[in-house]
Amino acid sequence: SLAALLSLAGSFQHATPPLRRPHTLRASTLPPQRRSTALQAIPIEDMEAWTREYYAAARDSRVRKGESLDQFLQKYDYFDDDYVLTGPDVGPLCKRDFVATQRGFTLDFGKAIPDLDYLLDGFHVDPDNADRVWFTLRYVGTNDGQSTNIGKFELKPTGNSLRGGPELHSIWWTPEKRIKWETVGYAGCRFTGTNEGYGGLAGLLIGIGVPR
Repeated sequence: SLAALLSLAGSFQHATPPLRRPHTLRASTLPPQRRSTALQAIPIEDMEAWTREYYAAARDSRVRKGESLDQFLQKYDYFDDDYVLTGPDVGPLCKRDFVATQRGFTLDFGKAIPDLDYLLDGFHVDPDNADRVWFTLRYVGTNDGQSTNIGKFELKPTGNSLRGGPELHSIWWTPEKRIKWETVGYAGCRFTGTNEGYGGLAGLLIGIGVPR
């Protein structure tokens, strides 16, 4: 939410963890499977449209404008109360802990990579959860902007073109158009793309010359 970017994009953050004891996930949220088959499933067309809308909002706010998560949440209401974020290097994080880890952390890639975007494709429904959609994400852009900092890293213009390899993501949507579970950043092949097999923020930084 990434996007956990993503969401997306913020899912591989290096922020200070919350001081409070991590919230225990309720058993009803684990594992991410639909608990009732009697309800009508969300059409795949709707889930794809919602996902594209969510990722575009996260890109414009969190990535290009460098806005905080609090600023993002003032504009959008995508996260369900039972929201959970997972990735290869993060989570599972409940909504409270996800928001806490993001406070004070921004992803201002807009200065370094003005045209940064991601391509989404391969949308398909999870066979075990009719309200969960899986898809691949590829980062694209050119590091020809201004110098900026991402945490301790100084990002200087390199002129490098970014063409990330496929990363596996998923979103479990509720009928109310809120995200219940988000999976981000599982790289598909370390020999494909400029991310060298790393997902999320790590893959982006490698593509513009920052060592892992």
